[in-house]
Parts: sequence; C-alpha cells; structure tokens
Amino acid sequence: MRHAPDLVVTTTLLEDEKARSIAEVLARHAANGGNDLIVLNSHARGGLARWWLGNVAEDLVRRTDLPLLVTPALEKDPGWEPEPVLRHILIALDGTPLAEQVWPAAFALGRCMGAEYSLLRVVEPAPLPVVDPVMVPAVAFDAGLAERQQASAERYLCRVAARLQGDDANLRLRTHALIDAEPAEAICEFLAAKVKRPGFDGDSSSPIDLVALATHGREGLARLLLGSVADRVLQHTPVPLLLQRPAEVPATN
Repeated sequence: MRHAPDLVVTTTLLEDEKARSIAEVLARHAANGGNDLIVLNSHARGGLARWWLGNVAEDLVRRTDLPLLVTPALEKDPGWEPEPVLRHILIALDGTPLAEQVWPAAFALGRCMGAEYSLLRVVEPAPLPVVDPVMVPAVAFDAGLAERQQASAERYLCRVAARLQGDDANLRLRTHALIDAEPAEAICEFLAAKVKRPGFDGDSSSPIDLVALATHGREGLARLLLGSVADRVLQHTPVPLLLQRPAEVPATN
C-alpha cells in the first residue's frame, strides 16, 4: 500500500461449492456488500477456449446491475502515476435510451479525474434489396441513405451533448458519428487511432484512456450466433472497458 497509504482495503476469500461459476459468486458478494463498482482483469480468451471455459467478465456483466470496469491483460507492471489516469473517456452509443444508461458510471469515474468525453455513434448502413443475392459480390448500400443516416446520427449526438452540458457547463464533450456495417469493429478501429501505444502515437493530442458502453447481455444460442458489440470490443480493446447492463432489457433482445 506504499502507493496509496490512505486507501482503506479489505480482503475476502469467497467459497461456494454450490455455485455454478465464479461470476455467480462474485455477483452475489458485490450485491450484498454495498459496492458501487466491480473491477477485474480480463484474460481475453479466444477461440474454442473462450467458448468452452467462458469468460468471467462476460459472465459477470450478465449477472450484476453494477457497472463493471474490465482492464486488459498487461505483460508488465502498469506503473503508478501521480496525475489522473483517465483523461479522455469514449462513450459508445446506439441511439437508444438503453445505451445511455452507461452515462452515470462513466461520468462518476471521469468527474473525479477531470476527464473529457467523446460520444461515438456508429450507424449500420441500410442494405439495398437485391433480386439475386448470390450474384452480388458484396452487399450494396444506398449512398444517399447513408448520408442521411449519418446526418441523423450527428443530430442525435448534438441533442445528447446539449442535454448533458445543460446540466454541467464545465463538461467537455466531443461527438463522432460513423457509418459502418460492423459497429464493434468500428469502435475498435476508432480506439486504435486514438490510443497511445509504444512506437505509435495515434492521435496524440487527446488519446482515449477508457471506453464505456452498455451491454444487452445476450445469453445462450443468441450470444453464440450473434455475439454482441460489448463482447467483441472486450476481446480487442487496448484500454479499460466500462460495462453497464441496462436496468430494463426488451424481451426481444
């Protein structure tokens, strides 16, 4: 505790032979302990190991209503710095009130560190109907419709930014609207261009330190076949990921 001598830390060893998973035990303990945030490291398993062994982070976010901060695995000690760690937080949105439920947790983390925020909205372009899809080498898109979708996304972000800044005049916000058929990949590519890494400066003017998004928490076959944006970003993000399961999830999801 030499790096944070005033920090109060308690330790608990959890054992439950009847529990079906580690995530189940952690979620129950967090709910009963009056906690505000769960923090853990992700091993980022891939392929068959991830499908068979599962992933505690992905399982846990489906079992708790608390925000979950997942840090990517590092090969060396991350070190300790006296200045704030989270200077720039990216909040990914999909245009729905469900996705917006990640705001309180993201702002609570950023507020104590004086962070700025970027709101990112990725819109999937609407494909054109085709008579014979087999004869089309790639899905065609209406360029005019894509432009209208992007303009709509930008207006949505402006409304969100105005609403948020109306509550806090000192809130620093940027907005970014993208058109991409793969939202998860678009988020990861946006991060790759904005993250400071050894040998690569990216956008060094304001690198992103954390990405926040809500997850619908799909389970079973739907998750196996469809996956989710949160799951895929979790596997590839080079920065910590803040996940929040919305309080209400439509049954159709």
